[in-house]
Amino acid sequence: MYEYVDRPIQKLDYPSHFLVWSMRQWVFVNIHKRCPCSTLEPAFTKWTMIEALPDFSIAMAHLNESAQQQLVFGQPNCGTVHEIEAILLAVRREIFAGNISNARGIAEKLVIGEAVASFTIALQRYCDHVAGSPLSLAHLPINTEPHHVSKKS
Repeated sequence: MYEYVDRPIQKLDYPSHFLVWSMRQWVFVNIHKRCPCSTLEPAFTKWTMIEALPDFSIAMAHLNESAQQQLVFGQPNCGTVHEIEAILLAVRREIFAGNISNARGIAEKLVIGEAVASFTIALQRYCDHVAGSPLSLAHLPINTEPHHVSKKS
C-alpha cells in the first residue's frame, strides 16, 4: 500500500490510473445524487470493459454502505493518490498476484463482516475484466501532456 500513497497519478500504470479515476468519479457522482454507472459507462466502453462496470459498482457500493470507517477519496482533479485509493490499489495488486487471501484480509479491515465476501468477489471480477482488456496491455504511465506534431517544410 505504501508504494502508492501520495504518488503522483501520472506515474501510475494505466490499470491503476483507471481504477483511481473510476473510484473518484463514482464517489463524486454518487455524492451529487447522480447515477455513477451512466457516468462511467463511456470510459468502461472505451476500454472494452463494460462488463466490469457492474462488479466495480458493487465493490464501490459496499465501500459506500458497509465501510468500517469514513473513507476519504481524492477529488477528481487531485494529482496524488490518497490513502484509501492506495489501499484499494494494494488489494488489486494482491488479486492480480493471485493472493486472494491477502486481498480478503485487507477487505476485512475496510468493510463490515457480511460485506467482505461480496466486496472481494466483485473486485476480483473487476480485476479479471481488466486483465483481459486493452487496458492491461498499456504498461507505461499515462502521459497527460498533449502530443504535438511538428510540421516540417
